[in-house]
Amino acid sequence: RFTVEEPRFDSDGVRTLAVAAQFDHQFAVPARKDDGGTVMMMPSPAPVVEDPDLAGSVGLRWHVDLELLGSAMPRGRGLDGRALLAPGENIYLTNVRSGRDGITYDAGRLDFVPAGTAPMSRLARPRLREPGLAEWARLLARQSGLAFGLSSAGRRAETLRQLWGSRGDFIDSMTGELLPVLRAFQPSHAKSSDAYPGGEGVVLLNGVREGYLTFTGMLKYAGDKIDPAALRDSVDALAARRAVRRGLILGCGTCGRPAFIAVGNLAQVNQCPRCGIANELARALWRDPVEEPKWYYDLHPVAREFLADHGEVPLLLSRHLRSTARRYDDVPELELRDASGSPVAEADLIAAGNDEVIVAEAKSNDALGKNPREVKRAAAKRVMLAGVVRADQIILATTQPEWNTSSLTEIRSAVTGHSWPAGLRPAVRLVTGLGSDHVEDLRLDLASGATAKWG
Repeated sequence: RFTVEEPRFDSDGVRTLAVAAQFDHQFAVPARKDDGGTVMMMPSPAPVVEDPDLAGSVGLRWHVDLELLGSAMPRGRGLDGRALLAPGENIYLTNVRSGRDGITYDAGRLDFVPAGTAPMSRLARPRLREPGLAEWARLLARQSGLAFGLSSAGRRAETLRQLWGSRGDFIDSMTGELLPVLRAFQPSHAKSSDAYPGGEGVVLLNGVREGYLTFTGMLKYAGDKIDPAALRDSVDALAARRAVRRGLILGCGTCGRPAFIAVGNLAQVNQCPRCGIANELARALWRDPVEEPKWYYDLHPVAREFLADHGEVPLLLSRHLRSTARRYDDVPELELRDASGSPVAEADLIAAGNDEVIVAEAKSNDALGKNPREVKRAAAKRVMLAGVVRADQIILATTQPEWNTSSLTEIRSAVTGHSWPAGLRPAVRLVTGLGSDHVEDLRLDLASGATAKWG
């Protein structure tokens, strides 16, 4: 029995008592990564009480808080505890839940324990797991009769992520010094002389306008933020990942249509991709310059589609959020679907930063929709997504310097009009100027509509 004289409570009104000798114990256990999460390959050590007074208590019961270091899984939020048991574990062994300080479970076994069982064998030693953020969101959605899956934009992002090898490297490339260069592969005009007046590249019409840049052209679009040697190394790294290809732009002696031929496919005799006629590699096919053909670069087709759909904007937001958080993880665009598989909402970004869950809309314009009806529907979808994943923040992010007033009015109305569990509303956060040197991060007051610096 413990007594506390003159108890002093912390600012949150909670006083925590613990056995000093066993308040925190770290140990190593084999584990494997599973879809961004962590799965224990063997049980943790038995949680044995060493204090002699406590150990002598026959009816003593306690809970264990176990934290897998390095995990970014959000805490609590009503996740079904059975999802935290490793595959093959007995779901009746003990009660498991996602707690404030990690995974919490009853120390004593709750399944059948024969009389006379040794004290050590009466203790639960479950193998546990913490799912990755994407699977965590899917598990929560399933509890609401819904499902998360990659959207078309999310599939493109995941395809490119595999080329880069990691989401972090992918985001760094797509949002850093190379971004102006990558955007330049999207020509604004159909004629090469209009799109690239300085001869930085050519435009080929392959059903859509596609730009092909020279290295000199890429250096021009990179500006003074990167020197030639660094750009050369970056382009070579992209080529090694198959994100860009080096080759020649060659015409055809029969159909006259120019085409890009990758360096791996070049030969003395090359087949026209359009009409199939074989052409000798000669000056008549490349024209200028007279001495030797000029190298051009082609961007991966999925990257072209990704940039054409402003797919880099959510990545710009990811980069900003990562820079402001000690602990951060996010997933590409997910689509929320109902029981029939029909899409009901899409999240440009679902993130966990500093133990808070974030759902975000990231756009290249300043409005949630083209008309009042679209804006109202978009705001309602942001709230729906926030409710499904128990979000702490709803972020509206844009590359523009500010948000349209009607969009802010509708998101305030949607958030205040929704019935939130325990009455806890998510904060609304506005991030503007993404991709510029003047990014603003503000909190939107739901009552007045006023804004203040986030933080």
